Amino acid sequence: MGTSIEVSINDKEILDYLYKYAMQVKNMKPMLRKIAHIIKTDIDDNFKTEGKNNSQSWQEWSLPWAKIRKKKGRGEGKIMQFNGELRTSFTRKVTDTDAIVGTNKKYAAIHNFGGPVKTRNGGKFEMPKREYASWSDSLKTKVLAEIVYELKKLDYKEFID
Repeated sequence: MGTSIEVSINDKEILDYLYKYAMQVKNMKPMLRKIAHIIKTDIDDNFKTEGKNNSQSWQEWSLPWAKIRKKKGRGEGKIMQFNGELRTSFTRKVTDTDAIVGTNKKYAAIHNFGGPVKTRNGGKFEMPKREYASWSDSLKTKVLAEIVYELKKLDYKEFID
């Protein structure tokens, strides 16, 4: 059974601008592709900056994990990037009505939201929240700027036609 993260944009301002855009074009897919790209780039930026992209610096490694990294020859490095599988696993999918960004990694949600984790030897530990996929003010600004830009291009196109 896989675990997924789903973030739905229910922001009235974004939806109002998307509606205005939809009323002027026949095909929403190009805009939705751009939105999916912005979201995927935001997630990648969070990995690059270890959460500072969203003004939330990630908690450092636990001492046991730091020891494991050192033992496996990984020593210093970026948090949550032991081999880069999670960071590079995000994909985009666009339908006529949705821009979907996701991963098939089962462990993605526990790293994003934090929470209790059972170990193989029956122990437990608390995974710290290291949010990389979330709807933030900065992400909203980027998405809104793209929609407004595309609306202005449509207005300009009508002006010169």
